[in-house]
Amino acid sequence: MENKESGELIFLRYVFPVIGYCNKLPVDAREILEFEKMMKEGGIPSRKRLEELFPKAVMHLKSWEPEDVRDYWCIEHNKIVGDENPFCKVYGFSVVDVKEPQNGEVCRARFGAREYHPSYIELKKGDFFTLHRSVAEKLTPEQFEKYFPEIAA
Repeated sequence: MENKESGELIFLRYVFPVIGYCNKLPVDAREILEFEKMMKEGGIPSRKRLEELFPKAVMHLKSWEPEDVRDYWCIEHNKIVGDENPFCKVYGFSVVDVKEPQNGEVCRARFGAREYHPSYIELKKGDFFTLHRSVAEKLTPEQFEKYFPEIAA
C-alpha cells in the first residue's frame, strides 16, 4: 500500500509537535487549529509557510516528494539530532492494539508496553509508523524496513 499524501502534509506531521519550540516566527491559535485539522482530515499545508517556519529543516530536503520528506525525517534528522536529544529523534514502532478515540482524536494506539497514545491518523493493529515528539506518521512495511531495519528484522 502506497501512502498518497503530499510531502507538505507529511512534513507538517513531523514539525507540528515542535511549533512554538523549534520555529522563531509566531503561530497563532487559529493557524494551529488549521494545521491540526489538516493532519486529521487531509489537505496540503502552504509550502511557503512551512519554509518560513522551519527553514533549517527545509534546507535539508532534496525535494517535497513524500519519500524525500520521509528520508529527511527518518534518516538525516536523526543523524543531525544525534544522541544529545533523544526526545527529538524520530522512532519507529508497530501498533500492538487500538482503542476508541477520545477528545477529537482519530484513534488511540498502543505500541510496546507503553500506554495508549493519541493519533491524528487512523492506525490499526500491526500498522507501522514513526513517532516524532508524540505525532505519528504511518509507513508501509517496505518503508519501515528501509528506515528501521534493526527493528523490522
